[in-house]
Amino acid sequence: MTDIHTHKPEQSKALPKKQDEHVVCFGDIHGHLGAAEGAIALAERIGVPAVFLGDYVDRGPDNLGVLQAMMRASNTHRDWIFLLGNHDLMLRHVIEGNRHPDGYDERTFSETLPMIPVELRSSIKAWLLGLPAYCRRGNCLFVHGGFTSVSLPVEALDCEELVWTYGIPDGWNGETVVRGHALVDEPELLPLNININTRCGFGGYLTGLLLNTATQTPERLWSIAENGEILEEKPASDLRNSSRPQP
Repeated sequence: MTDIHTHKPEQSKALPKKQDEHVVCFGDIHGHLGAAEGAIALAERIGVPAVFLGDYVDRGPDNLGVLQAMMRASNTHRDWIFLLGNHDLMLRHVIEGNRHPDGYDERTFSETLPMIPVELRSSIKAWLLGLPAYCRRGNCLFVHGGFTSVSLPVEALDCEELVWTYGIPDGWNGETVVRGHALVDEPELLPLNININTRCGFGGYLTGLLLNTATQTPERLWSIAENGEILEEKPASDLRNSSRPQP
């Protein structure tokens, strides 16, 4: 097997900047098909483009089902964005026969990969290869994990930094960054820094956030259970004024 760190770092893939003002974005799904289907149905119901922040696999009971649901949705809704997460990148690597030198992919290799029939692996790998590591809409930047530099443009960063980094650096004064990856108990809607990874796959729930990307304004929040039930819907302003950075 080939160590993934023997290869030159992959360059980030970006999608063209769109002019649509509103999107609904969703945090990490982690193998919960009910949550994935609930998110897709919600986005279709409210009728704005969706942005999925990655980590479709690992931890949950139906990784294959989630991947197939995402692939179908990406074919049906060409204006939706499906970002690459670190767990999705690890799945792609193990399908290719590459292992992570520090063993972070053990769950991906021993649990998720065996769920995927051999005959489906090439099409799933091809879909994963096409996922961007970041995208822009309006005045917002969407990324799975984050980045470490306030000076380097995101276009100069490699894929692994964008999917593995937890958060954004102090002193960031660019676009509003919308991300997942780092676990939070409730959405963090901070100025220029939004995290909606509310522990789906860890006994938490999936967050859907309606966002005006032109004004960088969170407008509405949905809490979706791992089984797909809508637990709560509320204005984002109910949470926004009480959000604080984690220590």
